[in-house]
Amino acid sequence: MTPPHPPTAPPVRTNLPAEPNAFVGRERDVADLRGLLETTRAVTLCGAGGIGKTRLAVHVAHGVVAAHPGGVWFVELADIAPGGPADVVARRVATVLGASEEEGRPLAVTLADAIGDRAVLLVLDNCEHVVAECAELAGALLPVCPRLRLVATSREPLRTEGETVWRVPPLDPGEAVRLFAERARAVRPDFALTPENDAAVAEVGRALDGVPLALELAAARLRVLTVEQIAGRLADRFRLLGANARTAPHRQRTLRAAIDWSHELLDDRERTLLRRLSVFTGWTLGEAERVCADPAGLAADLAADLGDTHDLGDLTDLTDLPDLPDLPELPPDLPDLPELDLDGDPEPPAGGLPRRGVLDLLTALVDKSLVVVGDEVAGETRFRLLDSIRQYAAERLAEAGEEEAIRDRHRDSVLEAAERDGELALAEAPGEWADRVALFHRCDVELGNIRAALAWALEREDVEGGLRICTALRSYWIARGRVPEWAQWTDRFLARSRGLPPIVLGPALAGRAQLALSARDFPRASGFAERALDPCRRAGDGFMAAAALITLAETHTRAGRFAEAADRLDEADALAEAPGQEWNRGYALIARGYMLARSGRAREAAHVYESGLAVMRGIGQLWGAAHALIGLGRIAELRGDVAGARALYTEALPPLTEIQARPELARALAGLGRVALAAGDLPAARRSLARSLR
Repeated sequence: MTPPHPPTAPPVRTNLPAEPNAFVGRERDVADLRGLLETTRAVTLCGAGGIGKTRLAVHVAHGVVAAHPGGVWFVELADIAPGGPADVVARRVATVLGASEEEGRPLAVTLADAIGDRAVLLVLDNCEHVVAECAELAGALLPVCPRLRLVATSREPLRTEGETVWRVPPLDPGEAVRLFAERARAVRPDFALTPENDAAVAEVGRALDGVPLALELAAARLRVLTVEQIAGRLADRFRLLGANARTAPHRQRTLRAAIDWSHELLDDRERTLLRRLSVFTGWTLGEAERVCADPAGLAADLAADLGDTHDLGDLTDLTDLPDLPDLPELPPDLPDLPELDLDGDPEPPAGGLPRRGVLDLLTALVDKSLVVVGDEVAGETRFRLLDSIRQYAAERLAEAGEEEAIRDRHRDSVLEAAERDGELALAEAPGEWADRVALFHRCDVELGNIRAALAWALEREDVEGGLRICTALRSYWIARGRVPEWAQWTDRFLARSRGLPPIVLGPALAGRAQLALSARDFPRASGFAERALDPCRRAGDGFMAAAALITLAETHTRAGRFAEAADRLDEADALAEAPGQEWNRGYALIARGYMLARSGRAREAAHVYESGLAVMRGIGQLWGAAHALIGLGRIAELRGDVAGARALYTEALPPLTEIQARPELARALAGLGRVALAAGDLPAARRSLARSLR
């Protein structure tokens, strides 16, 4: 008797492409997406070109074939020319499903009948150039096919009802290293990560933003280059990453082609904004509006604002003017505005960007996966470009002949913000401590823009602009302990400062003296401060003259020349009586307390420190207050008041931690370590002293 045949599994109904090589990383993404498909019927994987949308969609789909007995169908749309028939996507889906068109019957209805109530998964790949057609088809099928699920890959959302947009992130640093190594072994089977090359591999992953296509193109270069050579050539990445497999789609054969595909789908104004954004390393909406909007757009904005409120009509009859609101008095040096055409649409010339249009254009670039939404800092959302897209856009900016104008605007924007923040940091402008903390964090995220603005100022021989930025932000660099870099920038501009007006030169020299003092380079601090006094006085800049005098006093104190230090502080005190000089008034008291303590007059020093502490607290400058607390802690420590010293050092820590003022943090922690050691608490002493050395 013939034994019965075992039951056979039903045939797998799918045309999913086989995965050509190992799928690397994204374990969490895959799990999240498979879970999402259990609860959501339409998921769009959005991301920049080369980010791995198609590969992720195919990998996820392979894992859910069994859950879709009606079939898992992959529909490639990249080769469809935009601007075709409205049902072009439906026709492609019909071809894949084997559904025939019926005369006089909408194709979407035919497809709905073909799918019916079966569990089907459709994967629509590369929807961005036919996004409206994809959205229309999804809107027609999903309501009438209850077990249909849709996964789309696109550089922008479909915006169909019920859609969940899932942004495909770059690979994290570890995944980027794994992918590079895996693809490297395809061209060099003996390739391995070693202590000698792991830093270079990590740098390739970082420089390429964890974009899989870019990493695969870089790994392919291992046929003829070492990893270190690849890392060193990424500044010219479009030439380096220029040849993928011949079987790859044209848009993915080079890094440039991948970005070209996205760029060609933009309208003129989106392209204009994208290329102008390349001057930023990161930005807020306000910064984009200031730098990227056109002056001609200001006229359009004014016309639009007037049009929002009044129908101006025919103004030839001056007896029938509308009642206009009172306008603020304009400054006499306001530049002439372009003539307004109040009868037409309030639009700038072709290619121009009105300020009021930047938000919508920026939103469109986010939707199209060319701009990345970053974190919120100081109450504002930040944006950035992946580095490869930024370099591509920078090339377009130069080709458009706009590089000088836009980079000038960027430098001016950085300068304006730097001087505003500098005044707030040192209490020349009123503000709460929370405002001052926020500006330090804002400077952290603006660091790339600051460096770019300084580099451009140097290239343009804009010594005045460069020195003004350096001077304005000196307190940030001193607090952060980044004095060497800032001193180098300042010195490069000072070397070109011949003929500079005193109003710029004096403050720059005084600021450079403070940097040298923070670096404990007392001879140079004294020299710069002495040179600063004459131009500061000639310019009438009492604030920076007082700052230079205080720096001189501190260098004299270090040298044991206490009488000279006292004389300089007396001069600074006289200047600091002026309004807006509260920081200098408080800091002169702290410097005097230090001088008195060094000269053995601890009781007087404590009294003066207390006065300086009160001034700093009164203006909401807790960084300055922490200086006084550390001085008082040292006096208490020398008196043997361990508990008092511990309390004072501890009180100084929170504001210093908030702004990460590293030099003062180290001093306060070292003080806590010493008092813990004096109290016999060795573990606490070890912890504090170790932290002070970080």
